[in-house]
Amino acid sequence: MNERNDDWIDRQLREDANRPLEDAGFSAAVMSRLPARTSPYPWLRASLVLGSTALGGLLAAFLAPVGPLVVDGFRELFNFRGFTPGMSAMIAMTVVLAVSGYVLATED
Repeated sequence: MNERNDDWIDRQLREDANRPLEDAGFSAAVMSRLPARTSPYPWLRASLVLGSTALGGLLAAFLAPVGPLVVDGFRELFNFRGFTPGMSAMIAMTVVLAVSGYVLATED
């Protein structure tokens, strides 16, 4: 088949897929009878995502091929030396990972 005919077929299939199926309210009745989706441990998903993010951040900091820059940043932060490039890299990576972990944990 040529490309023009494939486009026509693709467009027809997409239009057909977008049309709702008439089921005389069957889907709505089934959905209304389903139990509410609840988790016995609502805190579990958020703690798993945040814990995985923290663990991934630590592994990335210690196993990154950029050398000891981030590790030195942690060391300089704990020794309260001046604001160095290593410390700024460590803080930036920590903030990005914390924000991404928070977004993933709160997303439904």
